[in-house]
Amino acid sequence: MQTYSMKRLKIVYIIDSFGRGGRERQLQYIIQNLCMMHDIHIWILSVAMEYDLPLGQDRIHVITNPDSKKIRTVSKVVKEISVFCPDVIYFWDTISGLYASVYKAFFGSQIINGSIRFGGCLKRSLINKLLRRFLYWYSDAIVANSMAGLRVEGIDMHPKSVIIYNGIDFVQFDSCRSSIRNELGIPSDAIVIVIVAGFRPAKDYDTLIRAALNTRREYDNVYYLLVGDGPTKPDFVKTAGDNGLKNVLFLGMRRDIHNILHGSDIGILLSNTDGHAEGLSNTIMEYMASGLPVIATSAGGNPELVNDGETGYLVKPFDANQVAERIASLIDNNAMRKEMGSKARERIKDEFSIDVMIGNHTELLHHVKAARNRKQLEE
Repeated sequence: MQTYSMKRLKIVYIIDSFGRGGRERQLQYIIQNLCMMHDIHIWILSVAMEYDLPLGQDRIHVITNPDSKKIRTVSKVVKEISVFCPDVIYFWDTISGLYASVYKAFFGSQIINGSIRFGGCLKRSLINKLLRRFLYWYSDAIVANSMAGLRVEGIDMHPKSVIIYNGIDFVQFDSCRSSIRNELGIPSDAIVIVIVAGFRPAKDYDTLIRAALNTRREYDNVYYLLVGDGPTKPDFVKTAGDNGLKNVLFLGMRRDIHNILHGSDIGILLSNTDGHAEGLSNTIMEYMASGLPVIATSAGGNPELVNDGETGYLVKPFDANQVAERIASLIDNNAMRKEMGSKARERIKDEFSIDVMIGNHTELLHHVKAARNRKQLEE
C-alpha cells in the first residue's frame, strides 16, 4: 500500500459481542489507539461487554434485543448508523457483515471484512458458507490475522485480501516480580508449565494430560498450571485426579495472567484440529512476550508465530509422545530454554507490536477510503 494523508475518518465497528476473548481484545487495542485520530462509533450486537472502551456512551451502541438477526433489528441499526454517515464500516463476524452489507446497499459506504480470525477448517452449515462467500465478494477489503486463515478460505491470492497480524501491548509484559509460586506453594527450583486456554472442545487438553502422564516418572518437580474454565473442565479434573497428577493445578479464570506467566518457565497451547485451528493466538503471543519458549500444535497460524527449534517447538496434532519429548528437552537444557524464551520475546517486540498493528490498520482504512474517492470521481 502507498502512504496516504492522515485525514480524520468516520469509522463504524460492528461486532456480535464484546465478551472476553482475543478478537475483542484486539478491537479494544485498535479503538484505544485510533479514537483520538478518528471519529469512531461501535455497535455491539449483544449485551456481553467485558472490555472498557475510551468512547462516550453516545458512541457505544449495545443491542439488547436477544435476536440480532431479526429484520426489524437490522433495519433499526442501519438507520442509526446512517445518522452518523460513516466513511468506512469494519465488521468482525458474519452476522455483523449482514448489517454492514445492508448499509452499503442503501448508502454506499465502504465495508471491511475482518471476520477471518481462525486458521483451520471449521464445520459450518451450507447457508453459513454461502453467506461468507457473499461477504467476501461484497466487501471492499478482507482482513485476516494469519495467512493460514486466508488459505483455508481459498482467498490467499485475492486482490482484496490483507494480513494484519495481532498486536500486543508489550509494556504489560516487562519483567515483574511474580507471586504465583508463593501463592501455590511451588518450590523456586521447580519447572512451571503454563497453559492458558478455555476448557472447550477447540482446545486439546486431552493430549496435554497424556503428555503429563508420560513425563511424571522422570520429572517429579514439574508443575502444570491450567488457567481457564469451561464445560469440559470437570472431566479433566477427574482424569488428573484418577491418575494421581497432583502437580496439575486447575486455577480457573484468573485476572493476573501476567503474574502467572512471569512465574512460569514454559508455555503450551494445543489445539483440537478436528474442525478448529488457531488464527493468530493471543495466548502464544503473551507467552512469547513474557520470555517463555512455546510448545504449540503445528496448525493454523501457529507456524507464523513460533519458529520451530528457535522460539519453541511445533508439534503434530494429538501426539502426546512428541509433546512429552519437547517438554523433556526444555526441562533438561536450562540454557536452551532461556535462549528460546529470549528469542521469542524479541520476535514479539520486533514484529507483533501494537504500533505495527495500528499502523497497518490506519493504512488500510485510508486505502479503502481513497479507493471510494477514486470510484466517485470516475463516476
